[in-house]
Amino acid sequence: MNTYNKDLIFIKLGGAAITHKSKPGKVNFSVLKRVSKEISGFYDDYKLLIGHGGGSFPHAVASKYDLSNGIETCGVRGFTEIQASAHALNNIVLEEFLKKKIPAISIQPSACTIMDNGKVKKMYYEPIETLLNNGIVPIIYGDIIPDRSKGCSIASTEMLFSYLARKLKPSKIIIGTDVDGVFTEDPKKGNGELIELIDKNNIQNILKNIKPTISNDVTGGMYHKVKELYKLSKLDIEIDIINLLKKDYLKETVKEKRLGTRILR
Repeated sequence: MNTYNKDLIFIKLGGAAITHKSKPGKVNFSVLKRVSKEISGFYDDYKLLIGHGGGSFPHAVASKYDLSNGIETCGVRGFTEIQASAHALNNIVLEEFLKKKIPAISIQPSACTIMDNGKVKKMYYEPIETLLNNGIVPIIYGDIIPDRSKGCSIASTEMLFSYLARKLKPSKIIIGTDVDGVFTEDPKKGNGELIELIDKNNIQNILKNIKPTISNDVTGGMYHKVKELYKLSKLDIEIDIINLLKKDYLKETVKEKRLGTRILR
């Protein structure tokens, strides 16, 4: 099936939504099953690249190891345990997609990506491009990656999306998480207002007010998401951060409804 003329959309299933983040290795199946069903209703109309976070799988494992200096501090055991945990969640996500008759395939980032001092330098993306053009849905995920300088580094889904977006030129990126979008203060503490639009006029002020997460999320939480995604908005890609816990939010956002925070250049 040739899909050259279909719009390409990147969708992230946030680890905080598809797993129970406070319970190591526990999937939130009610969300994962519902979201995969939503995707099954529209995947045939687009080219879709799916990414997912690690949630309570690799983040919980990574918190046991010191990743500050890569393999020197986390060791080869840490490297392999973190990768195995990330891959385990990916297998579960893939299985749910296949149950919903979505023609998906797993792409292991640590097998096709190289980093240098914590930055993605190259990803062998041509197989992903070929899969997309043939109607197959690749599923990537945040992973621990070989690093030329440090031995290994964590690459979030947003970092992988950032690299791939420059090569594959999606029309839209949707980031699904466990809150309604970006807030002026932590919404989980009952504070703050939803920021419906992030652009050149408020990005610097927002980054100042969003503190990097102090949790077992080794990828940096919302601060990291906003910082990475704003860079991509300069490529004229429409970007939305939405609440994946809410029914049909993903489906409606694909249809251009604004339901969370939109990031524009």
